[in-house]
Amino acid sequence: MSDQPEYYLRYHFTDAYESVTFIDGTMDIYEGADYLDSVSLNQEQCIQVFQALKQDINEGNYQIYDYALKNKYASHVYYNTLTLTYQVPQGSSYVYHGGVDTVSDTSSVQATSISLTADCKHTLKALKELGILDPEQNLITQKDAEVLYQEEPEEAAVYH
Repeated sequence: MSDQPEYYLRYHFTDAYESVTFIDGTMDIYEGADYLDSVSLNQEQCIQVFQALKQDINEGNYQIYDYALKNKYASHVYYNTLTLTYQVPQGSSYVYHGGVDTVSDTSSVQATSISLTADCKHTLKALKELGILDPEQNLITQKDAEVLYQEEPEEAAVYH
């Protein structure tokens, strides 16, 4: 993908990323040693998480990994997904795979799913401060999720 902050912001939130209106969101979390669950985020929490994510993107802490690089992807990217739902203004430009831009004819509601890594320190801190992540609700890497689903939970590491 790209290491350009503007690209990532446009990819997830359109070129109108500063003008979107957040609606709600979810964060998949790993609870205890049993299962994944989703925690809901309200509009204010979404705004705070977006500001933290934007800081991570601008500092180069966030990037999209190519799944083809499975070893690095599996050990570096969290299995949990952050999803933010937002409304974009009419005329916003979306970046699709392959770099093709498409312009929205109307104001529309969109959602984006974001895979975080341990490098996303501002986003992870915001999720902790909001009470989304805590010792009982945490994140696991793709690699650790594979271990857990092979019924060997003692070998998996979790972030909390």
